[in-house]
Amino acid sequence: MKARVFWMILLASGLFSCGTLPSSSSASSLSSSSYISSGISTMPKATVRVAFIESEHYSLPQYLYEIPKGGTLEVEISLLGRYTLTGLDYADSSFEIIEGAKAKVCLKNVRYSTRVQFRFDLVQTEFVYHLNGGSFLDGTGENYRLPASERYHARPNLDIGVARIHKNGHTLIGWEDERGEVIGLGSRYSVPDKKEAHFQAVWATWNPASDFSYVLREEGAFVTGYFGQIPAKTVVIPAKLGGYPVYGIRDGFASCIDFETLVFPLSLRVIEDGAFRQCSFGKLYLYDDLQEVKNASFADCSIGEFHLLAAHPSKGLTDDPNTQFAEDMDRLILRKDKKKIVFFAGCSGSYSVSSPAMLAHFGDEYEMCNMAVLGNTNATAMFEAMIPYLGPGDLFINGPEMMSEYQILYNLEADNRLFFLFMGNYDLLSKVNVNIIGNFWTAFDEYLDLAAKREEETFDARCFHYNEYGDYILPRPNSSDDADYNIAGVFLPQWVNESSCGRLNAYYEAMQKQGAKTLFTFGPINRNAVERLDPKGTDKKAMLQNLQRYLVAPTIISSMDDSIFPGRYFYDTDYHMSEEGRDLRTKNLIRDIQAYLAS
Repeated sequence: MKARVFWMILLASGLFSCGTLPSSSSASSLSSSSYISSGISTMPKATVRVAFIESEHYSLPQYLYEIPKGGTLEVEISLLGRYTLTGLDYADSSFEIIEGAKAKVCLKNVRYSTRVQFRFDLVQTEFVYHLNGGSFLDGTGENYRLPASERYHARPNLDIGVARIHKNGHTLIGWEDERGEVIGLGSRYSVPDKKEAHFQAVWATWNPASDFSYVLREEGAFVTGYFGQIPAKTVVIPAKLGGYPVYGIRDGFASCIDFETLVFPLSLRVIEDGAFRQCSFGKLYLYDDLQEVKNASFADCSIGEFHLLAAHPSKGLTDDPNTQFAEDMDRLILRKDKKKIVFFAGCSGSYSVSSPAMLAHFGDEYEMCNMAVLGNTNATAMFEAMIPYLGPGDLFINGPEMMSEYQILYNLEADNRLFFLFMGNYDLLSKVNVNIIGNFWTAFDEYLDLAAKREEETFDARCFHYNEYGDYILPRPNSSDDADYNIAGVFLPQWVNESSCGRLNAYYEAMQKQGAKTLFTFGPINRNAVERLDPKGTDKKAMLQNLQRYLVAPTIISSMDDSIFPGRYFYDTDYHMSEEGRDLRTKNLIRDIQAYLAS
């Protein structure tokens, strides 16, 4: 009896015991069905109340309604974000989706006061591509739609476009979003919290043929000189000259010219040695269908922004671990405004850090991004790609391999692997100062040659050697106690000098200006290799002294001795740790971070 009276009180007051209750402002807007006529009080008509459970997925002008008993209630809800209505828990009801963003809901024969809860599903966003004056290759169409799949990449790739659309006298160089940001062809984009994202094709208009001299060869036209406006603003080399596709840029094409923007055509395959001498480029646009280019092709030239455009889907994402860096960058970009621990090293860092274990200790305050992929190519590009996405309160922990001249920034040379790091998202390269990267163009040429030999994939592919945080996750059993994989060096103090540490300090200071804290630890190394190569510890001592002397920007949080582990904890090299070794190294790292935070 008491329970029945309590339920009646709840119904009378409009309060319900489950779900999110309607706000007091909603309840106060109710109109009463009681009335007074001619000064004579009458019995109020029987009414019932309907409360809609509030949710972040929709909105209503009010969430509590009073209607005649047995009546019908119709409401129109606004759907929020990427969610759509799929049902509700009131039996005698119907709903209709209106233009994707609203829904009409009807409750019939409402005989008792009740609360109603909606059901929603997350809708996959569609990318809508507008041709902006272009046309499909068959001459039809105004736009097209593609699903923004997040199954393989946290930030999906935009369409390449050149295989679908064209515009006479123009070169496609990107897609402009609704905020005015231009994204490169095939580069990645953060999916917005809405059902559609719209992009306009960005076309660069060809310069007139009279601006160029050229010769014809069997392959097509080779451009030999530029005779247009100097200083050059936007120069777009046509895809055809004299009715022939532009195949190459000859030696001597341009010398001592400042180009504000230079756009190469999709048809281009060769840039000869000496094609550009002492030129500068504010922005340089180039497709990855090029076949031949060398360092001498851009002798003594400088580039402000290097924009690499995809002419076809990435090749070899499935089998190449180096392509993981683009995945790691996706995670970092999506957490730009969140507090995080960012760990960076060569490949030893992905083998020797357990992000789940780190989160077990620091997850209440920090998210985790393991950016360690490759230590044997230029590292400045990776530093410069990461820096824009670090912010206040972040912990940036650098744990370079002490035997890597690239990680210490002693050697700034690149090889083809640099471009495989960025293969999944070429736009990242536009953030990088390519002028300080040694061997840049020849490394790019090697990359193009290797990529051309790989089987073409769709963008819906990736290397599954890593977890969502960037940790390497394939099985790695312990080795024997005497395991030694014959590494050639362990501690190289000559690489830790004023110049190399000065470069590192500059990057750490750039992070600190954005509010991040910079910490330094040491990459793991096999004790057997250390005893073989530095039995007296002379090199280790000298390297530590140089670090303490020159590396002034970060806080060194670890002991170098703690980076040396027994041989059984290494898997296939003297710096790739087994799973048990990873757990031990992570335990040490957690201890060192806790000590730093407590200091």
